[in-house]
Amino acid sequence: MNCLRALASAYCVLAMSVQVWADFVPLDPEFKRWLIDHGYDSNSNDVLEYSESQSVTSINLDDDSYTISDLGSISSFPNLNTIEIDSMPTLTNLLLDGSSSITTVNIWGSYIELLSILHMNQTVNVTLNENESPIALHLESNSGYMDVINMQSTYSNIQIAGSIPFTGRLWGGTFAFTELLFPNNSHVTIECYSSDIAHIDFGEGSYLAYLDLIDTPIQFISGSNLTGGTVHIWNPAFESASDFEPLFSLGPEASLTLGDVSSITGLILPSGTSTGELSLSGSSLQWADLRHAADLCQTSSINLTGNSSLTFICIPDSSCELAELLFPDPAYLSSCQNSLRYVSSLSWITELDCSYELSLALETDAIAITVDSIRVPSAPFELLTEVPQQILGQNPAVLQIGFNPPSNGEFNDTIEIFAQTDISNTTNPQHHIITLEGSVAPRYPTIDDLQVSTDPSGNVYLDWSPVNVTLCGSQTTPDYYLVFYSEGNPYNPNSYYFLAAPTTNSHVHALAARFSDRIAYRVEPYADVEARGVDWMTGEDMPSIFERTKSP
Repeated sequence: MNCLRALASAYCVLAMSVQVWADFVPLDPEFKRWLIDHGYDSNSNDVLEYSESQSVTSINLDDDSYTISDLGSISSFPNLNTIEIDSMPTLTNLLLDGSSSITTVNIWGSYIELLSILHMNQTVNVTLNENESPIALHLESNSGYMDVINMQSTYSNIQIAGSIPFTGRLWGGTFAFTELLFPNNSHVTIECYSSDIAHIDFGEGSYLAYLDLIDTPIQFISGSNLTGGTVHIWNPAFESASDFEPLFSLGPEASLTLGDVSSITGLILPSGTSTGELSLSGSSLQWADLRHAADLCQTSSINLTGNSSLTFICIPDSSCELAELLFPDPAYLSSCQNSLRYVSSLSWITELDCSYELSLALETDAIAITVDSIRVPSAPFELLTEVPQQILGQNPAVLQIGFNPPSNGEFNDTIEIFAQTDISNTTNPQHHIITLEGSVAPRYPTIDDLQVSTDPSGNVYLDWSPVNVTLCGSQTTPDYYLVFYSEGNPYNPNSYYFLAAPTTNSHVHALAARFSDRIAYRVEPYADVEARGVDWMTGEDMPSIFERTKSP
C-alpha cells in the first residue's frame, strides 16, 4: 500500500514537472540571457514563460557581447513583428517559420549565412545591408508578399521551394550564383544590377511585374504562358532570340527592352508574339523578321533605332498595321519574300577602263538555302567571286561584282539567282533578280581638309584644297563642288541638305553663325555628266563642324 502511494506521488510529481516545463519557451542560453536582461522576464524567475513571450513585439540584437547562435522557434513569440540584427558575429542562421505576426526583418553588417522564411501568410519586409558574409536566402511555401531589399550584400544562393507561387520582390544585391527557379504562377519583381545568373526559369503562368537585369550574363530565360508588365535587360549573353523567346509573349500591356545584346545579328519574332512595346538597342542586329508575329498588328510599338548595323526589316503583309515601327535610316523595309534578303539593285559610277567593285550580301532567315545556279552578268559587269552552294542563316554569302566600262554611256544588266529551301519537307523554289546599273563619269576622292571659320558678322567661310585628279588617276577637275550642310546628326548622311554648288574651292555661308549654334558641312566634287546622280559619300567620311559656344 505504501508502495502504491509512493508510486502515485512520484507520478504526480512527474506530471507536474512536465506541465511546468511546457510553460517555458525553449531558448538558446545566450538568447534567453538577452531577453531576461532586456526586461522580458516579468516575474524574475530567470526563465521565459509562454505568457511572457506574448509581450515581445520587437527584437533588436546589436550587442555582440551576447554570443547568440540561435533564436529558436520564432513562432513562440506570437506578437513579434520586428527583428533587427546589427553585427552579432555568432548568429549565422536565421529561421522564420510560421510566425503569424512578423512583418519586418532588418539585418545590418551581420554574419547571417542562411536566412530561411517559411510558411508566412502576411507581407514580410526584409532589408539586408552590408552583410559581412554571402547569404543564402531560402523561401518556401509563403503565401504572403515577400519584399526583400538587398543593399550592398551578396547572395550565395536564392532558393524558392514548394508548390505555393512566389509573390514578391527581390531588389538589389549581387547574385553570386548561376540559376534562379520560380514555382508556377508566381508574381515576380526583380531588380538586379550585378549578377552571375545564367538561367532564370519562371515556371508556367507566372507574371513578371517588373524585371530589371543590368550587367547580368543571362544566357537563357525559360517559362511558358508568361505575362508581364515591364522587362529591362542590359548586357545579357543571349546568343539568339530563342534564348529569351518566352519574353516575346508577355501580352499587350507589357514593355520589353533589351540593350547591348551584342551577339545577336538576326531577330525573328516567333508566331504568337504579343507585347505592347518592344525595344532592342545597342546590338549587332543586322536584320529583323516581323512577318510571323501577326498578334503585333495594330497593338504594338517596335523600336529598333539603336542598331547601327540594321539593314533589313521584314514586315508583315499589308493588312498588318503596327502602332509604331522605328528603325535607323540605313535600314529599309522589305517583304523578304522566299526567305532571301538582298538589295534590289546596285549602281556604279566610274571612269573608262577603271574597274570598280561593289559587294552584294545575300542573307536568309531559313536554316539554309541551296543555290542551284546564278545567271552571271555580261561585260562590263563581272562576277568576281565563286557562287556559293548554300546560303546559311548564320553565315550570309557575299558576292563581289565588278564594273569596268570600255566606253562612255549607260550600262544595265541583272544577276538572277535560282535557289530552293526545304520547309516542312516541301521544296520551295526561288527566283531572285538584282538589277545592275553603271555609268561613266569621273569619280573624285573625298574632301578631307575642309576648313571652317567665321567673322564677326556671322558669316561662315568654307575652304578646301582643290581637286585635280580622280580616284582612277585621271588629271581633271570637277565641274562643281557640291556643298551640303546639317543641323542634325552630323554623322548621318541623310540629315544633310544641299547648300550650294561653287566651281572654286571655297564658299561663304552668309550670316549662318548668327542664327545657328552648330552646323556640320560636307563637300563633294562633282562631274556634271547627264543622268548622273550624286555619288553620296560613305559613313567613313568625317564632316567639318562649326559650333558656337554660348556665353553663360
